[in-house]
Amino acid sequence: MSETDSQISRITMTQSHRGARLLAILAALAFAIIPARAQVLNSQEQAVANLLTTAGGQLRNKSVMRLDPALAAVARARAKDMAVRGYFAHVNPSGKGPNYLVRAAGFPLPAWWGTDPTDNTIESISAGLSSASQTWSSLLDSTPHRTHLLATQTFYRDQTDYGIGYYYDAASQYRHYWVIITAPPRALSTLTITSPIAGAVVTGSNVPVSGTVGGSELTGWFEIRVENAAGNGAWLRPSVPGGRVIGNWQASLPGFVAGNNVVRARSYTDDGTLLTETTRTVRWAVLKPLTVSISGNGKVTSGFSGTTQREVGVSYTLTAEPLDSRTLFSHWSVQPGDKTVQTARYTFRMEEGVSLVANFKPNPFWALRGSYQVVTAGSDAANSAQVQFTLTSGRSFTGRLIHESAVYAFTGVMTRDGIGTVNLRTVTGEPITLTLTADLEALTPVVAARIVDSNTDYSVAAERRMQTGPGLPPGAFNLAIRPDINAPGTPTGFGYARIVVEEFGTVKVAGKLADGTPFTAKTIVTNPGVIPIFARIFSGSGAVVGNLQLASTETTDVEGSVSWFKPERPLAPIYPQVFATRNVISGSRYLPPSAATPAVDFQTANNTAKLTLAEGNLGSEITQSLRVQTNNSITLELPAQPAVTVSLNPANGRFSGSFLHPVEGLKKFSGLMDQKQRAGRGFFLGSTESGVTQIAPQP
Repeated sequence: MSETDSQISRITMTQSHRGARLLAILAALAFAIIPARAQVLNSQEQAVANLLTTAGGQLRNKSVMRLDPALAAVARARAKDMAVRGYFAHVNPSGKGPNYLVRAAGFPLPAWWGTDPTDNTIESISAGLSSASQTWSSLLDSTPHRTHLLATQTFYRDQTDYGIGYYYDAASQYRHYWVIITAPPRALSTLTITSPIAGAVVTGSNVPVSGTVGGSELTGWFEIRVENAAGNGAWLRPSVPGGRVIGNWQASLPGFVAGNNVVRARSYTDDGTLLTETTRTVRWAVLKPLTVSISGNGKVTSGFSGTTQREVGVSYTLTAEPLDSRTLFSHWSVQPGDKTVQTARYTFRMEEGVSLVANFKPNPFWALRGSYQVVTAGSDAANSAQVQFTLTSGRSFTGRLIHESAVYAFTGVMTRDGIGTVNLRTVTGEPITLTLTADLEALTPVVAARIVDSNTDYSVAAERRMQTGPGLPPGAFNLAIRPDINAPGTPTGFGYARIVVEEFGTVKVAGKLADGTPFTAKTIVTNPGVIPIFARIFSGSGAVVGNLQLASTETTDVEGSVSWFKPERPLAPIYPQVFATRNVISGSRYLPPSAATPAVDFQTANNTAKLTLAEGNLGSEITQSLRVQTNNSITLELPAQPAVTVSLNPANGRFSGSFLHPVEGLKKFSGLMDQKQRAGRGFFLGSTESGVTQIAPQP
């Protein structure tokens, strides 16, 4: 639309707070913040308002469109400012646009529109025409103005509050100035009390009270008073900064008394019509000092530590908590009365002179936390047991019991005295009682395990897992299980086992007994270097139970013994009878050799050794000289015995081979090498008994 001396109209509309502007920003605002009140529209302004609210193409909801006094005041001040300061633009010479000026007048606009002081999303302006109808028609001839005024875009549909401004100045450039402002409706009159909060405790007869008054510009004034057992106080009219009605208010309200007090606030129109009312109930309390002290490494309920003021006659609950798991709550010391309270959560009624001390002590379970394991060997597999469990610094434990060929999982919590009892039942319904008792005074962590059922009652001491480290590096150990010479009719060969100690003290065990029965177990290294072994064989009807001790000497790294319980096996070709043996175990750490190095140094010429095969229905022993080469292959020295073969795996020290049994034909043997003892031990199976297999240095 072209500009002429007789008429000009402009609009800068954006659907976001940073939209394009049709006018350049000029310079600074000359008039102050727009007054919150506005006069009734004059005839020129009312004529434009009628056209805005009745236009046939109006897409706003006409039934809810209403004149807002604040918007009208801004529109009228904008029209006058353009005439007086000689400019025609949405941004005044002070650099302020319509959005900024409307907000400054106390009318809220959506926050997402942004806060740029030059923004315009609400205003159309025109100048030069004296007639309202001519001005309206000329505005609608412009697409941007038509979009705004008739809300042909959805963005403007909810702008149903409006204000119209007209100003005439014969000495100005365009003489006639028109401003139309629309905005989303604001809430009706609001009145709040923000402080003190509901239920707050106050301590004097004069109380600071604050709140907000907002919404409708119909609010003419508001007032507050206190109501209590002494009666209703006088009404007090707080003021809003700047002499306005809308905004934040605060006042010192007198007349409070001990007990409940109601603060009442009311707002009115200029003619005294009540708009809204709100209340807030608070209490004037009698406060006395409460002292709460802490002894030890702990804390109490937030806000109570030290000396604070608390209301007499009110019940308070305090909770004492350790700062970490190394500490336990001990007790409360309470005055007056020199009382001791054992529970960490303590409720009391406030009175004058109350003081509390939360006492904490070192947690003995901190030093006991960890994994434990213990085994005990009875007269047979059924009466042998394994207990393994983990104890936390919080006294809880979880684990499993292997007893009478069954496995029982359990959990529980120890008492503060270190006693935990678990009641279990066998598969037949018989009761088993497991009691764990921690020695809270011991220098090393020990927990006694007592197992009681209808047949047994025994106690054993479970020790905690040892952490691997410089004193106990992880690694593998090769062990020989020696025959029990005191048990006639039992295997005479050497069983063998390989144990692998992993990080954090976990141990894996895998071996073969001298009758060819394989066994495995997973256990731990306990303090001081004990490895409990409990391996179930033959589906739990048999067992290998014992303890090994890690102790480095010139000839061994591991020593100990196990009880071997073998059940009756009528169909087995050898040792079908039941037996129980006590087998000594020894062995040493096994280190895989480096390249071109034999796995075992026999310290003999050419690293020669002698293979010996005995017992096992042989009649007379068989010997064979051999040599372990630097590549760990084995060659036989002449004369070679019939069908003898021997091989060695340098990765784990396992040897195996075969020979021709003079009675029973080709037989196989196997075993493990012991690097410290410079020997290998194992077994072979004859027709009715096991035989001894040994490899030892040969001078």
